[in-house]
Amino acid sequence: MNYLDGRLTDDQARQLKQRLEQTPALQLRLDELRQMHEALSHAQQLLHPSSNFTHRVMSNLHRVPVNSGLSPRNGLLLLCGVLVAAGMLAFLLSAGVFDNINPTIELSNLPVSQEVIKNPLPNISFSGKWIINGIVLLTLGLSFILLDRTVLRPYFNRRSHWQV
Repeated sequence: MNYLDGRLTDDQARQLKQRLEQTPALQLRLDELRQMHEALSHAQQLLHPSSNFTHRVMSNLHRVPVNSGLSPRNGLLLLCGVLVAAGMLAFLLSAGVFDNINPTIELSNLPVSQEVIKNPLPNISFSGKWIINGIVLLTLGLSFILLDRTVLRPYFNRRSHWQV
C-alpha cells in the first residue's frame, strides 16, 4: 500500500518495480490492490451520527432489551397445536391406520445402465408404522423444546429477578 500511496523511497520503488517485472503473479496482485485502492479512495466518508442519536442511545442503556423469542402466549398456542398433532398421530397409530403402509424402494429399477452395476441391487422396504413412530417422537421432542423456550425459561428468569 505504501507503493500505491507514494510513500516508498526511490530505492525501494526501483526494487519493487524489478520484482514486478519478474513475477507475473505479483503484478496481478498489484493490479487488484490498485483497483481496491481506487474504489476505497472514491468512497464517501462515513457520516457522524447526530447528537440526538447519541443522546437516545445513552438514555436507553439502562433498559432491559425486549425478548426477541416467542411470547409465552404464542408459545403455549404452538405447544398445544404440536401436542394435538402428536396425539392425533398416536391415536391413528394405535388404531392401526398405518399398519398396511409398507412402501418398497426397488433399487434395481434405477435409471443406471447395467454395465455400471454388475450385481443386482436389493429392494429396501420399510414400515409406515415405524415412520409415524419417528414422526411422533420428533413432535414430542419439539414440544419439549417449545415448552422450555417459551414457558419454563421466561418463568424461571422472572423468578430469579424477583429474588434478587
